[in-house]
Amino acid sequence: MKTHILKASERTGSGKSDTKRLRREGFIPATIYSRERASQNIQIPKLAFDKEFPNRPLGASLELDFGTEKKLAIVKHIEVSPVKNETLHVEFQQLTAGEAITVEIPLILVHREKVETTSTVVQQLASTIHIEAMPKDLIDNVTIDLSELTLDAPIHVSDLPIASDKKFKIHTPQNTVIVQLNHTSKIVETDEEAEEAEMAVEQVNE
Repeated sequence: MKTHILKASERTGSGKSDTKRLRREGFIPATIYSRERASQNIQIPKLAFDKEFPNRPLGASLELDFGTEKKLAIVKHIEVSPVKNETLHVEFQQLTAGEAITVEIPLILVHREKVETTSTVVQQLASTIHIEAMPKDLIDNVTIDLSELTLDAPIHVSDLPIASDKKFKIHTPQNTVIVQLNHTSKIVETDEEAEEAEMAVEQVNE
């Protein structure tokens, strides 16, 4: 796994005026949490963060370089502007070497185009899973190859290579369906059933 490294520095100011100034200067206000000490306000370069994490993945691990000190952490929360789609604030959770941590990581589907046709469509039912691992073994995501996906064989959590890897403990139920291939008509029927159920609830509430 690629090691993400970000320069970081302590942030002494607070309040809206200070955070706005930081953003104008090309920094993102951030906070790092730790079990050993109180939370610490920091700042990180916006361009570097956007380059390392273009998809803003939660649970991604990285090294925060403070110059005289380096801290291993994961991305805990990201606040994004709904208007400009810019990162406004980031929360990090500091990790302790030798101590396992549970994180939520995204599931990335690839080769969807190889199985979808005019009559079949890929339906993703789970977009993340929860795993427990040592900091040195953490991964940013799990990639799922759909090349061999068929109508009668959905992919479950238990089918993932990570499920049998002893470095990881999977907290998401093994029988959870992640993705399946359906006939297009079945997806339409499911959507119609959902709409009918919603209308029925609205009528009851009237």
